[in-house]
Amino acid sequence: MRRMLYLCMALVCGHVGACAAAEILILQSRAGEVQDAFVETLAGQLQADGKHRFHIQSLTDLPQAGVPPAGADVVVAVGAAACRLAAKNAGTPVLAALISRQEASDLKERTGNRQIGFIVLDQPLRRTLRLTRLIAPKATRVSALFGAATGPEESAFQKIATQIGLATATARISDESQIGPSLDRLLETSDVLVALPDGQVFNRDTAMSILLTSYRYRRPVIGFSEAYVRAGAIAAVFSTPADIAHQAAEWLNELTDYTQLAGQIRAPRHFRITVNGRVAEALGLDQQDPEMLAQALRAEEARR
Repeated sequence: MRRMLYLCMALVCGHVGACAAAEILILQSRAGEVQDAFVETLAGQLQADGKHRFHIQSLTDLPQAGVPPAGADVVVAVGAAACRLAAKNAGTPVLAALISRQEASDLKERTGNRQIGFIVLDQPLRRTLRLTRLIAPKATRVSALFGAATGPEESAFQKIATQIGLATATARISDESQIGPSLDRLLETSDVLVALPDGQVFNRDTAMSILLTSYRYRRPVIGFSEAYVRAGAIAAVFSTPADIAHQAAEWLNELTDYTQLAGQIRAPRHFRITVNGRVAEALGLDQQDPEMLAQALRAEEARR
């Protein structure tokens, strides 16, 4: 019902002078809680701003499968499938959202379409490491496992950690069988494990065993999602679909020319912190307020 309301408002908007001429197509990969939340928030924001006309369409509703949409001034592609399809239309700028940094990098390289801009789900390494410092202020060494998706970030992880006063212990894995031995080596010499979003390392088969091993060593895990904190990580910084949608609306409103998207890959601007108090207590760490932690991170980023 809410989507139909937004669609009706968008169509009406096309007949009133207060609306801007720019046409936005919001192209959704599939229905579901995550993408629906993004679409509804973005549609509501655009409606409130009153600067654009917009239309919402799902891949399943396209008249001809595999044919890129046409006729819009800019396409907001939601999810990997919609991003891949929209990227084929080289004549229309695309703002791609709700995809990983690895997916964004691959798509940019594969298509060569420099009119695509990306808002990725991955949090900046500095933000995650700053949270690590706040959660475990007495920690001196942090560790991380890197797979194929995050391998290129290993040197950046080490550099940023050093800049904020943390030594590092890292390992690369090419096969899940290497996770156990590598994790044992890392946890023996480090104070905190930082989990990075890499499906080769953290997946439904490995995520819980990594938590249990870390708990056995009494090492807290900084996660990358709200769900992983519920499972046993001590804390995580993350962005909701609504947070990403607000950033997308802000970016669209900043632009005077949609070709200025120009292959930019942006990290989430808006974020939240979640903390597992039971794990903190079990590991003898101080209980910390998530909003105060978020405010501290925002203040640190504002100074940079």
